[in-house]
Amino acid sequence: MNPSDVGIVNGERFAVMAGTGVDAITMRDVSKSAKKRIGRLAYFGSGMNAVRRAPVQTKIHVNGKPWFSGKASCVLVGNVGTITGGIKLFPRASPIDGKLELAVVTAGSEIGSAILNVAAKNYFARMRPALWQSITPETTYSFPSGHAMGSATLGVALVLLFWRTRWCWLVTPVIVLFVLLVGVSRVYL
Repeated sequence: MNPSDVGIVNGERFAVMAGTGVDAITMRDVSKSAKKRIGRLAYFGSGMNAVRRAPVQTKIHVNGKPWFSGKASCVLVGNVGTITGGIKLFPRASPIDGKLELAVVTAGSEIGSAILNVAAKNYFARMRPALWQSITPETTYSFPSGHAMGSATLGVALVLLFWRTRWCWLVTPVIVLFVLLVGVSRVYL
């Protein structure tokens, strides 16, 4: 048996990966009955609930030196490169190199999408149509739809995440359908 690197977080050892934030919440909240019924797909529902949480202020030091300071949704420490589903998270990771890999996930793409959406709404200044009485009246401009733009941003991020995996051909059509349905729903709502 060859020796392998081992990490320690809060006194517990790990050989593959440890995470906090969205990763930890997803693992904690996944339903055991759903895992029995639908297998790994159960993590998707748990993960969708976890990503709704606001990023938290995070400070990370590596070898005693500041490495990251800012809001983060997830922090992962890994000893291997590929996670479930064939996703290459740490391409240069090796369990025998004496090093652990570190990743910080921020909400940059969704925040950037929201800022771009507000700017585009103000640029186009298209008033909302008054076709019917809304139960939740909006006072902002109508175009482009924040829901459609946010779902497209999420969709692109997920497709990029799964692009070089065996799940690509399943995830991509589902995400495209999701984004199209959100877009269609914006016409009605």
